[in-house]
Amino acid sequence: MFLSILTRKMFRDVLKHKVEFFAITVTVFVGVSFYSTLIIAMDNLTRSYNYAYEQLHYADFAVLLNPTPQKIIYELRKIDNVENIEGRITVNVGIYINKNRQIAGLAVGINSTHQPTVNNVKVESGRFFIPNETNTCLLEHHFAIAYGYKEGDNVTLIVHGVKVNFTVVGVVASPEYLIIMSGLWEISSGYTYGVVFLPLAKLQNMLNMSSMINEIVVTVKDELKINTTISRFKEILNPYGIIKIVKKTEQPSYKALQWDLKGFGEISVLFPTLILFVAVVETYMTLKRLILSQQKEIGILKTMGFSKKRIVFHYLSFALLVGVLGSIFGTFLSIFLSKEITYFYTNALGIPFTLTSVNYKVIGESVVIGILACVVGAIMPSLMVVKLKPVDILRPYISTSMIKSRVTSFEKLLGRFCFLPIRIR
Repeated sequence: MFLSILTRKMFRDVLKHKVEFFAITVTVFVGVSFYSTLIIAMDNLTRSYNYAYEQLHYADFAVLLNPTPQKIIYELRKIDNVENIEGRITVNVGIYINKNRQIAGLAVGINSTHQPTVNNVKVESGRFFIPNETNTCLLEHHFAIAYGYKEGDNVTLIVHGVKVNFTVVGVVASPEYLIIMSGLWEISSGYTYGVVFLPLAKLQNMLNMSSMINEIVVTVKDELKINTTISRFKEILNPYGIIKIVKKTEQPSYKALQWDLKGFGEISVLFPTLILFVAVVETYMTLKRLILSQQKEIGILKTMGFSKKRIVFHYLSFALLVGVLGSIFGTFLSIFLSKEITYFYTNALGIPFTLTSVNYKVIGESVVIGILACVVGAIMPSLMVVKLKPVDILRPYISTSMIKSRVTSFEKLLGRFCFLPIRIR
């Protein structure tokens, strides 16, 4: 009987103050949907990046060296912990767009008889090389999209001052260039820097480097032993002149993606926190005004035998109601939004694979966070009920305890950061 009375009272109060409670519910809805959407999207993006690295066999380290006989690969392959290894040539080139525009680029010579076992490419359109092809090339897709190149078009490279024409046979994505870095810290959309893949034999002939390579890329079986493996490479390759050895985690493109994810993660926490803080303040102000306006009702409830604990829980139930409603609807929306954001982000960056799923752990955390935000805002006003004495409350004036608590320390603190008028009706 007692519970039914309080329940009916709660719904009457919610209907009477529907605008205020609707505003709190919307704020919680927005905060929770922001949080769960961004966290799930970040999780999807992380898995999409890692899946691309895994499927395309991103190198664990690369060795840049002076021109070295290609046959050294056979000796290096015998080193313990080497899973796969590829030798290739990389050279800076110019790319002739038209008579008014030329851009810098990188030509990468890869084995045309098979797709690379390290730093493979995913063919987005067209095809891979056919053995013994000569003047053909594959374009990295950022560059191809920027200038509208497609299969069958011609591309002119400037190699050591000489223009050479190539026919595009395919547009590809590479794990090395999920983000294009035209310099150490310069990110390019493909408009100012392009990557072109050529048959290794063709690039060797153009550079007079027959049967020579200047870069080796490697994947290892056990990353914990990578330093030992690199030491063995140094012992064998030092006579040929090592320029530098770069681990996967030190690659500019890889670092840029990790920073991007880190920034995404910070935003996914900061914005929802600010929104949910507004929900805390809204809950606090709304519930305090409600309690102040219902002093006589509270006194009557106490004289009827309702315990302070029961009445406090009654007012906390307002926060639970709006918290549950806002959180549940917010998480439902996030399931769809997170998928759309993931697809938008991977398409914008040109990530070759997109993985999406619903992270139920994040969904659960989001619901709990949304409810807690409302409960935190409701605790202080609800505990004011404990201070009220039925004798004082039933007098025809506001009780002394309520006057003393008219402006709390919490409100004084809020006043320094928020310009929210505090009025008591």
